[in-house]
Amino acid sequence: MPLVRYSNIIRPMHREGKSFAAIHKELLKLNSEITYYQVRKFFQESHSRKVPPKPKICHRRSLALQIGTIESILRDTYRADSSATVNFTLQRLSLRNVSVSPSHLRTIRRNIGLRRNSTKYCHMIRDVNKEKRVEFCMRMIENHEDFADCIFTDESIVQIGNSVKHCFNFPGDYYARLRSRAKHSVKLHLWGGISRRGATELAVFPGRIRIDSQNYCKILERCFVRFNNSAYHGYGKLVQDNAPAHKSAYTTRKLEEWNLRVLDWPPESPDLNPIERKKMKNVNELTDAVLEFWKTLTPEVCERYINGIHGRMEKVIEQGGRNIKE
Repeated sequence: MPLVRYSNIIRPMHREGKSFAAIHKELLKLNSEITYYQVRKFFQESHSRKVPPKPKICHRRSLALQIGTIESILRDTYRADSSATVNFTLQRLSLRNVSVSPSHLRTIRRNIGLRRNSTKYCHMIRDVNKEKRVEFCMRMIENHEDFADCIFTDESIVQIGNSVKHCFNFPGDYYARLRSRAKHSVKLHLWGGISRRGATELAVFPGRIRIDSQNYCKILERCFVRFNNSAYHGYGKLVQDNAPAHKSAYTTRKLEEWNLRVLDWPPESPDLNPIERKKMKNVNELTDAVLEFWKTLTPEVCERYINGIHGRMEKVIEQGGRNIKE
């Protein structure tokens, strides 16, 4: 440490109550190259080498009788809304005639075990669809449905992107924080299906193409109908979500013409569908990676994905139709 040789000068000044700025000013008389940040770092590193004392939970005497109330309101507030702010909690406490500073409230919040985490966003589920999800899952479990004749299909857009929220860099290393991002990210439309007897042919087309009823039916005719006839002799069930193109009059008429059976799937339930996605770095790598990944979907792999549906259904029932942890 550059300032070790000045420690016999620095420490007495610090014990006298002088600030870092005042200590730095005195040291400049001895060495003009010493910076304020070196002085501050000297004390930070000196403090870090000491054995840290055991954390003590202490509260102001004026709050001693109200700690239980504060902790109870904190638990109720964050169980109802995990994104509640300190100011909102202070307002709730003021209704109970409890006055506490924001910093002290944060200390109490930390002491009861609440920790800050990054928010994870999930799909929205309306109340009416929560009931439908629970009813569907209960019916499937009661009927011991194993989905042996079901072909789970889905389409999605995959794109190249970098959306990390945090990074670690050394002080002054600005460029370590930079991440390149294209103005218009490369996108691909994908459609595919999996079943206990393997995967359908994968449809890949540019992201600029809109999936309307006509395009959707062309995909079904080329990929689904062909797989259904070869793997299930035409008796497989189509599992699809409730997108407008899937439920339109045109699509419904086509499904009837092809004599396809369709399993009614609960709306707003992508968490029950066993199909997964991947993301890559450029359009060629993205296309190659998707096709390469699709080749790995053997009947055994598909069966493993499908076997997990019952576990997710039980979670949906436990959560009353709300989002589940996947």
